[in-house]
Amino acid sequence: MRVFIGMMTPPEVDDALDAALDVDAVAEEIGPGLTPRWTQPRDRHLTVRFIGETGDVETVVRAATLAATLTEPPLLRVGPRAVFLTERALVMPVAGAEEIAAAVDRELVGAGFEARPFTGHITLARAPRRRGGSVRTRRAPVHPPVDEVWEPPALEVIESVRGGATRYRVVASCPFAGRTLAEPAAPR
Repeated sequence: MRVFIGMMTPPEVDDALDAALDVDAVAEEIGPGLTPRWTQPRDRHLTVRFIGETGDVETVVRAATLAATLTEPPLLRVGPRAVFLTERALVMPVAGAEEIAAAVDRELVGAGFEARPFTGHITLARAPRRRGGSVRTRRAPVHPPVDEVWEPPALEVIESVRGGATRYRVVASCPFAGRTLAEPAAPR
C-alpha cells in the first residue's frame, strides 16, 4: 500500500485557496504549453511525512498514533502566496506543523524508517512530466494573499489510490490528545 502521514484540508482552507487562486489566470501566468494538473479540493492535504509503498501500514499507524498523542493539535497557518517548491509543483506554504513532523519522524526512525526533511505545504498543481514541463523557471502566480488558520483534530494515515475520481483515502485517524512533554498543562 502506498501511504503518507498528513492531514486532509478542511472546507474552510479549500474555500480560501479557491477564492484566492483563479485557475485560468494562474495557468496563463505559468505560461503556454504548461497546463498544470490542479489538485481537486477533495484531494488537498498537508503531507507531514511521505512513506511510499509499504507492507507495514500497522507500524506507520502506530507511529502516527504515538506522535499525535504526545502533541497538541497544531495551529497551522496557510499562505500567504503560492510558490514553486520543485520543478513541477506549485504549492501553498503551511507553517506550524514542524513539531508534529518532528514527532512523527522520531517515531518512524525508532521503528526503522529513514529520517526525512519536512517542508510544510499544500500542493496546488503539478506540471506535466515532459520536455519543457518545468514550472520553476516561470514566475510564481500573482494572487490575493491567503491567510487561513486551521487546527486539525487528528493526524491521518492516508493511502494514495491509483485511478478513480478520489486520489486519497484516509485509512487511520489519530486524534491529537496530549501536551508536548516540554510544555506543562496551562492552569485553569
